[in-house]
Amino acid sequence: MEASRRFFEKSRRFGLLTLAFLTINMASIPRLVSQQPDLRAPAQDARNTEIRSTNTPLPLPVFTTLAAWEQRKAFLRNQILIAAGLSPMPPKTPLHAQVFGKIQEKDYSIEKVLIETLPGFYLGATCTGRATAKRSIRGSSIRRATGPTAVSKTNPFIRAHL
Repeated sequence: MEASRRFFEKSRRFGLLTLAFLTINMASIPRLVSQQPDLRAPAQDARNTEIRSTNTPLPLPVFTTLAAWEQRKAFLRNQILIAAGLSPMPPKTPLHAQVFGKIQEKDYSIEKVLIETLPGFYLGATCTGRATAKRSIRGSSIRRATGPTAVSKTNPFIRAHL
């Protein structure tokens, strides 16, 4: 009985507050309309006049001079760097590259590489290359790269290869 009375009392207070709020808002509508007499809803919503999709052609800008292109290039580069969080550029740090786990086969070789891109951030990759008498950069390629991952130097895998 007591719980239902408290619920009724709270509901009545909420209803009265809602009614007071609506009354105040309704009273301010004529004042707003008198302040803005030319305020009318548009006949057609501008968002529905041109519906864009992936098939909508996008005209590319035409640059007539090299200076115009250089200005646009600088703007785009700055925008990309800011979006990537690289403005200002972080200082360059030593890579501390480690090569380990070499697998030598008849026709090719695979080496595991660990590079410290930023202090505490490592990039792991596997480099494959053709097995030749002379080692050439031309025959090498990175097949799989993982990272950068934030790992601490206390990680046993990282500690074993530093």
